[in-house]
This record gives sequence, structure tokens and C-alpha cells, in this order.
Amino acid sequence: MVEFKIGKADLEQEQVERYLKLAKDNSIDAVITISNQFVARADHPPVKVGKQMLRKVELFHWSWMSIFTACRLLQLEPKSCDPEQEHLLNEFIRFLGHKSTGVSGFDQMNKGWRNVVSAAKTGDTLAKTSPDVEATVAGWMEEQRDLCLLLSRVVGKAVCQKIETKYVKDPNQRLKAEIASFCEHKSLDAVFQVPDAASDIRVEADLVRRTIDIAMNLKAPADRVSTKARVNWVLRMLKTDDERIILRAHWPSKVGHTQESLVKLRENPEAIQTQNPKLAPHKFDVLMIEPLANRFAGPRTFIEDVERMLPEFYALAGQHLKAWQPKAPKPVEPPKAVAEAEVSGGILKLSNPIE
Repeated sequence: MVEFKIGKADLEQEQVERYLKLAKDNSIDAVITISNQFVARADHPPVKVGKQMLRKVELFHWSWMSIFTACRLLQLEPKSCDPEQEHLLNEFIRFLGHKSTGVSGFDQMNKGWRNVVSAAKTGDTLAKTSPDVEATVAGWMEEQRDLCLLLSRVVGKAVCQKIETKYVKDPNQRLKAEIASFCEHKSLDAVFQVPDAASDIRVEADLVRRTIDIAMNLKAPADRVSTKARVNWVLRMLKTDDERIILRAHWPSKVGHTQESLVKLRENPEAIQTQNPKLAPHKFDVLMIEPLANRFAGPRTFIEDVERMLPEFYALAGQHLKAWQPKAPKPVEPPKAVAEAEVSGGILKLSNPIE
């Protein structure tokens, strides 16, 4: 059974449970729902349903945007369809892309978003039981999925959202865990895995600073000894300077991290050096940091800026970064006894046998 909604119409628990009961009574093995609501996985329904309802009938959900993205990725695959299928696929993509269909991405946070941002900024405690807090985290979880689909369309490959294994099959526990983390840190974060990228991409929205941070991390090249050489290794990969791009260096032992903009590091790669000139960084974070000020508190402008910055970061930095790999070992000089060995009849004979 398939139930779909368009525009701003959302699925309701009572409706979905009614369909699950109908499916069970008629020996139908699954119910599929489609709407503009976003979920991390197809088996994570956008509404809570009783577990007993899912004993004999499975429930799956796709957003219209996830279907649109899947079609776009299929369109980019070489020779994925015969001519007739290709024509139907192109027409379906053209149809879904038209504004009159009501297909849309996640475009704004919840109504209580502005109040939650204000409370975090003034240092108020965020309560786990607050309806505004739960709606904020639930909204961010939808936006995480939309960002994942957005990035997939940008790179032309399926990008995965990174979720802790213990929450993969339990969206309710994941929601509780993210609410607890949000109340403690007053920030929202998401991690995405891009195929063949140097590292995962992490997005963080800090409600106290009202900034959005996007970052990738790199292990410093061990075959370069000095800070200058290791910083230059990163700078050579990043061709375009942007004031928002920051290089953060992590140091051995308990030395705190240091950071500097690419623009300043072009002039002086050692500007990032810690007080101990003998130390060299062992890890780098390449970050894009943008203060949003009042735009951060706007339910719609916040989403607009996050969805603008992620493709920008990938274009400026993500696509260019390469993980360091140690060089293959060179042949070593063999011991004298081996060098003087003679092979006769398939048997290794040493002129100077070792007793």
C-alpha cells in the first residue's frame, strides 16, 4: 500500500496506523509513505507508531526530494537506461522539478526556533522536556537528511549520513540522544560521508556564537618535519583563498590547538606555530566558519545559509583535499650473506652459511 502527500501536508500517526491495520488484514506485506517530510533512513517513519503494528507489516518512508535525488543520480550514470527508460526518467525529473508539483526540500525550522536560539544565547538552561527543544532537534534531523540529499546532487554520488550504529534501527532513541547532546552543548551537528573524500564532512550550528562551522580533518604528513612544511602541504591543495576558510592545527601532548586564516598563512605559514618552536602539528582541521548574527535566529534564513554554505565549502575545499599516504618502501640493501648467495637447482646456497 502506498500513501503519498504533497506540499505541506504531513502524515499523521492515526492515518498510518489505520493503513498498517488494513495491510495486515489483507495480507499486504508493507506500507510505503511518501511526503515532503525527511527521515534518516527509509525504515525510520516520520510518525511514531506502535511496535505491535509492525510485527507482520513493514513500514517504509521516502521524501519526494529523496526520490528526485535518486533519479538525478541515476540520470548521471553512464548507460543506466535504454532510450525509452531514459526518456521516462527525464520526464519524471522534469515533472518533480516543477514548482506546481509541491515537491520541496526542508525550508525552515520550527516555530519555537527563535525562542530556543535566544535562550541559548542568554545562557538559559535548555530543558530536555521542552516541546520547543524537541521540535528544534526533530527539525534539525530532517534538515540533516535534506543536506545529505543536497550534497549528493552536488557531487553526483550518493552521500551517506553518519549515524551511530546503536541508533540506526531505533530513531526514537536517536532523537532522545540528540536532544540530550543539544541541551548540553547548545549546538546542532551532522556528519556526512562523501565517496572517496579525504575525510567526513562535519556541520555544526553553534547557538551561543550564532555561527555555522563546516570542517574536514586531515592527518599531517609524517614525511615532513617542520610546521612550515606541513602547513604548505595543505596550502598547496587549496587554490582559492576565502576569509571564511580557517586552518586549525592540533599539537602533540596537551598543547591546545591554534588556528589561522588561509590568507594569513599564505604570507607566513609559521603564523600558526605554537609557543614551542620544536613542535609540529599532527592533525589539521580545514574549516569554513561564518557568523550569521540575526539571520541565525530566523527559521527560514538559518536553513538558507546552511544549505548555501555546504556546497560552497565543498567547492572551495572539500573536493581538493587529499588524505596523506606514506610512500611505498624502497628496496633495502640485502645482508652480505644473501647478496653472495647462489641459486642452483632451485635451492638457495649461501657461500658463507650462517651456523
